[in-house]
Amino acid sequence: MSANTKALGKKPGGLSDKASDIILVVLSVVIMLLVAYPLYYILVASFSDPYDVYAGKTFLLPSQFTLDGYKAVFSDDSILVGYWNSIKYTVVGTIFSVVMIYITAYPLSNPDLPGRKSSTFSLSSPCTLAVA
Repeated sequence: MSANTKALGKKPGGLSDKASDIILVVLSVVIMLLVAYPLYYILVASFSDPYDVYAGKTFLLPSQFTLDGYKAVFSDDSILVGYWNSIKYTVVGTIFSVVMIYITAYPLSNPDLPGRKSSTFSLSSPCTLAVA
């Protein structure tokens, strides 16, 4: 029985710590690869010849390095306008969210605020998120 098990009063059982660590690491690596490979493939495909991508010749490395896709995208002004709009909305939305959080959190941090418990519950309850 390990020292942690004795100290916590737990009975030994199940997988050992080492076996569960190995299983969790392997599972984490598999999930990481399942998420990371499609992102990597999109990056590689963006630098490859589009006809090679369509033909399935691009796998781990760009088949024929080209920047033609980026030239085509950035030659269209509407892409840059859309990108600029995304930046503006993100900055304004972030500032608005931070201000609203400060406005809400400061009064709730005061323990003498009347109705503090009910206000905290209504703001943190998932039921208030339903809009219908």
